[in-house]
This record gives sequence, C-alpha cells and structure tokens, in this order.
Amino acid sequence: MAINLEDTSSGFRHMDVVMFINEEVLRNGGRSDFYSACRSLHWPEVEDRLQVILGDPRLPRSAKRACAWSALALAVRFAARQRDKQERRIQKLQNQVIQSEMKSRTLMMELQRLQKEREELTVQLRSTMDDLQQSLEELWRVYWENKIGKPHTVPYKVAGRCGSVLVPLIPAPQGTGIISGFVPKMILLMAGIDDCYTSTRGLHSYPGQLCKSHL
Repeated sequence: MAINLEDTSSGFRHMDVVMFINEEVLRNGGRSDFYSACRSLHWPEVEDRLQVILGDPRLPRSAKRACAWSALALAVRFAARQRDKQERRIQKLQNQVIQSEMKSRTLMMELQRLQKEREELTVQLRSTMDDLQQSLEELWRVYWENKIGKPHTVPYKVAGRCGSVLVPLIPAPQGTGIISGFVPKMILLMAGIDDCYTSTRGLHSYPGQLCKSHL
C-alpha cells in the first residue's frame, strides 16, 4: 500500500481516489518503499530518483509504472504541503496588516490629540503673552512713594536714545506734571505718564529722532 488511508497530510480528499492509486501500485507489483523513502524529500529529489528508475532497463515496466503512481501521490502530498505553507504565510501577513492598520489608527488618533493640544496651548500662550504685555505696560506706570491713585510715573530713571538724541526720564511725585518740551510732553501723555522729569540732549531738530528716543 503506497498511501496510508489514515494519513491526513496526503493531500487527497476522497478515499476512493486513494484506494485506486494503492490498487494500481499493488497491481503493478510495487510496494510502499518508494513512497515511504521519498516522503521526506523535496520534489526535485523525488523526480531525480524517478528518472533513474525509469531509465533503468533492468526494471520491468510494471515496477516503473508503480513508482510513477507513487510519484503522483507524492506530488499531490507536496502540493498540499506547499498550499498549507502558503495559507499560513498569507494568514500571517494578513495578521500583520491588521496590526499595522490598528497601529496606524492609534497613531493617527494620537496625532490628532496632539494637534488639538497644540492649538489649545497656542491659544493659552497668546493669552498669557497678552496678559504679560499688559502687566508690563502697567508696571512702567508705577506709584510714587505711595499706593494712592493710579500709576502716574516711570518706575526708575531710564534713558532713550535715537541717533545723537538722548532723552532721560526721571520719576516725579504725583502732581508734578511732565517737565519737558512740547513734543516730549505730548508723547509721554499719550503713553499714560502724567508726572516725569525729562530733558533732551543732542541734535533734536529732526522730529523723527526725537520721537523715537522716547519709545
């Protein structure tokens, strides 16, 4: 008997086909030696052995026919085994594709979450910068020696320069007013400073340099 009827890895699905091949092998005087010896080999090696048997003039034709039927059974077995390998490989690739898609969705959701957080942080940062700018503007108009009333003068002695023009600003008590010329006085009043000592040094005949030195 060439093929074991209980062998599930033979590649055959119908029992009558297996029985017919076994009958042909036995009818031609063959045994299960060729099938059993070549079952663990690769198909090229089986084909090479079959070619040697078919080319041997000393062997009867019936023995060659029996080996050919056994080789047919082996070919079906090898094809089934190759099909199972391909199916396992395809299943493995499909699982990898599914895992990759899940990871891609997870990364996409994480990216969207980070983008949303970035937008929220950008809005918060802009709001914080606006509050800080407003606080700095209020800080430049501090009180003089007391906490009564609104900020009215500069916090300490500072100086502004543009070109050759130098404009020092000195804090003054509340009610002093702005001690300066007309143009510097208008600029400081527009900046919210009510009390300040200031003077102008250098070539201040050009109004542009005089105005920029107060900024």
